[in-house]
Amino acid sequence: MKSKWLILTAVLLAAVIIGLLVMPGAPDLPQSQAPVAEDSGQTRDGGDAPPMASAPDDLDMFAPEAAAPPPPPPPPPPPPPEAVVEAPAPFAEDETHRDVQIYMATNRAVDLSADPDDPASTFTDNIGPLQYATALVSIPREHQMGHLESQGWFASMVFDPDISQHVILQDITLFTSEALFEQLSADLAATENAVLMYVHGFNTSLDKATRRSGQLTYDLAWQGPSFLFSWPSAGRAINYLSDSTMAQRSVPDLKQVLHDIAAQDPDRIVVIAHSMGTRIISEAMAELVAERDPIVDEITTIILAAPDIDEVVFHTRLAPRYREATGTHVTLYASGEDSALKASESANGFPRIGDTSGGVPFIPGIDVIDATGVVSDFFGHTYFGDNASILSDIFEMLHRGSPVDQRPMLRPVPPEPPTPADITHWRIRLE
Repeated sequence: MKSKWLILTAVLLAAVIIGLLVMPGAPDLPQSQAPVAEDSGQTRDGGDAPPMASAPDDLDMFAPEAAAPPPPPPPPPPPPPEAVVEAPAPFAEDETHRDVQIYMATNRAVDLSADPDDPASTFTDNIGPLQYATALVSIPREHQMGHLESQGWFASMVFDPDISQHVILQDITLFTSEALFEQLSADLAATENAVLMYVHGFNTSLDKATRRSGQLTYDLAWQGPSFLFSWPSAGRAINYLSDSTMAQRSVPDLKQVLHDIAAQDPDRIVVIAHSMGTRIISEAMAELVAERDPIVDEITTIILAAPDIDEVVFHTRLAPRYREATGTHVTLYASGEDSALKASESANGFPRIGDTSGGVPFIPGIDVIDATGVVSDFFGHTYFGDNASILSDIFEMLHRGSPVDQRPMLRPVPPEPPTPADITHWRIRLE
């Protein structure tokens, strides 16, 4: 009988528990633990509750800390800065062009049967004795920085160039060495006592070399004399190998020209060399440094643009000589989109130092600037004169002496292995 009561009691308890669990609206917790709305104004049994006193301040320390707000999102990257080259004075209403005088030294042979209506025909693409001259280049009223305004091929067969729209070589005048450097000396005394020299590259005619020299002088707002060294490039892409030979043969002549300029005692000589022309200035500097020639101290700035130089030769033989020239600041502009240098690699069998498609090189003592992505010509090879951002960067370097880490057109790029972690590369801010 007792066992029956125990069984009955157990059954009843089980029924009660099951009823509580399935009852609609039943709380999940025992009533003593059921939550009450914080300011409901009611007791658990539905009656009005007395006003609740606030917790003492000294109990706040036990309250859980509020979650910290998420950090604000990083600001968007700043837009590329505007070009910093100071614009020349506006053209007068009746002014169609501006003239730029270029001093010139060339080891192109003189053509005695030159066409008087074609100043560039004064010289050929054969090598000859060193000659001196001046060239007059007109910059059109419609000129835009970073543009070498030219006629199209077909239009040039039919029409003369328009002086208000195109950069034109107007005249070449031959000088004796003595007469030319007497005039250069007078110009140095009357203007900024500094010389800007341009050494052109492969596949460059005399006409194009003089026009580019005039455009660079104008776009960089150079106030001193500007000097072109033109070597006998054939001006045709199919003549790459013969141009390479002519460049090598031109090294002694460039050394002589640098001596002649330095004899006029300028405060500084700035050299901008492009493509195969970088071989000529680099070989000339290597020899001058090895010879302990004092004119090295007057060559304060060298800019190597899209250098068509064997990568290993530059690292092992030329760069060490540049580092010995402690008074010369060297900047190298390179790109991973330079199809002309990729073609040069195919022709020579080895990579070029101006091609960054395999990575930006680390060259101690030389500022290497990656220009990949900048607007340039079809081959991506003439960006040094075609792009306003690069011209602005060169302007900052030449006129304001800004070091690489303070020039607004550049941004730092973290190094990639195997470059040491403490080495920063630089890249042109894209427009």
